[in-house]
Amino acid sequence: MNSKKLATILIVDDTPHNLQVLSVMLESQGYQVKKAISGQFALQGVKLAQPDLILLDVYMPEMNGYDVCQKLKSMSETKDIPVIFISASDNVTDKVKAFEVGGVDYIIKPFQAEEILVRVNNQLTLRSLAQQLKKQNALLQKEIRERQESEARESEKIRELEILIEQLKSTQSELLQLKTQSTFEQLIAEDLHPKIHNFQYFFEHLSLTRKYCQNLIHLVQIYNQNYPNPVPTVQQFIEEINLNTLLIDLPRIIDWLQSELKWMENQILQQSLESKHPSQTESG
Repeated sequence: MNSKKLATILIVDDTPHNLQVLSVMLESQGYQVKKAISGQFALQGVKLAQPDLILLDVYMPEMNGYDVCQKLKSMSETKDIPVIFISASDNVTDKVKAFEVGGVDYIIKPFQAEEILVRVNNQLTLRSLAQQLKKQNALLQKEIRERQESEARESEKIRELEILIEQLKSTQSELLQLKTQSTFEQLIAEDLHPKIHNFQYFFEHLSLTRKYCQNLIHLVQIYNQNYPNPVPTVQQFIEEINLNTLLIDLPRIIDWLQSELKWMENQILQQSLESKHPSQTESG
């Protein structure tokens, strides 16, 4: 925890004196303390508000600490709360069972203040680090999903452009096969204008794709700066798609597509001029 005042500790013990001693000890260090005189009261309390740590007595009437801990670990909202057992027993069997049911530590009575505080602080620190790691992992997974979705969108746009290129090549071939002046002029009147309009449409979308690619590359650069050592799943995906080569080739592909579009547009316009003024083009 960044601040002890933010850490809430639940003490579960059927002996009021033990509750008082531990409460004073922990509150003096800035912790918020809640108390329960039995296992049943403790389970009812954690359903309303989950503490950051539980100090749990082993031997209590009606419901012992082992049963309480097993119940806590069976509930999704409380399974991650660290439980430190407290007991007067130094029996190895008791210690082993405490860890088997989900405890993270075992403190023997009578209480030693320094030992209690160090063990409590260690478990709270571990819990805080685990929560931070969980949040960072969630953020990384979100970034991975967003990058994959973005790359999928860009790939789809490139596929659409490739289809458009093929359609334009087919159009060019049709234009070159037209043999008579009248037929070609009729095509110009009926069909050339929408095709030229299509070129403009393709150029606009290609420019938009370039912008998307630049944003994607910038996102990857920011990611690499902030996370130079990605988690294994991210690193594996980077290697599978050969990310560095992709970042270099993607702008080149866009440049090539623009060049191809421009060349085909010029070819169509040139064919139009030759059909309209064959004598001029031949004499020139």
